Amino acid sequence: MIESSKGSSASILELCTTDTHSTISVGGQNAKGYYALGDLTNEDVLIEAIQTIKDRAVSRLNKVNLTVKINAAKVRVMGEKTFDNFSIGLDKTSSFAKKACSL
Repeated sequence: MIESSKGSSASILELCTTDTHSTISVGGQNAKGYYALGDLTNEDVLIEAIQTIKDRAVSRLNKVNLTVKINAAKVRVMGEKTFDNFSIGLDKTSSFAKKACSL
């Protein structure tokens, strides 16, 4: 399959199949009751089918416009010391308010 695709116009050949378990079943039906890809089908038939699918996919390709937008922002953040000071200020204000309300 790899050798036959070398003369192809496609620069990449990627074949995805779930039949990787054929190495476990060593040919024939596996425990699930079906044959792995290529066990019953002639290699030339598979190659022709894959090339047909590839040719259809290539013929359906279209040019598109792609826009990438990146936005950078400078954001000021509060550090740990600022949060600590803010928290202390709130604690003091809360304590003062509690004391003032109890008078």
